[in-house]
Amino acid sequence: MPVNLVYLTTVDDGYEIGLLEGLLGENGIPIVKRHREAGEYMSILFGRSVYGIDVLVSERDFEKAGELVKFLKSKEFMEEEPEQEGGL
Repeated sequence: MPVNLVYLTTVDDGYEIGLLEGLLGENGIPIVKRHREAGEYMSILFGRSVYGIDVLVSERDFEKAGELVKFLKSKEFMEEEPEQEGGL
């Protein structure tokens, strides 16, 4: 059965796509990355693209993914304390 992909958001660089991919992946939402114009080549050659990366998700995951993107861009995410594994 074919999956219907929809546009979720555009991110600027590899750091942002890493955060988003990790957060969505932890919540069982796979993504498809689509580089704009020559962005993929620029990422390979220069380590960064000025065109951005479009993020696509399945239509059934769109609502939940949108909520997670809002959380990622929110102040609460930036202030959240990281969980510490182990300890001294």
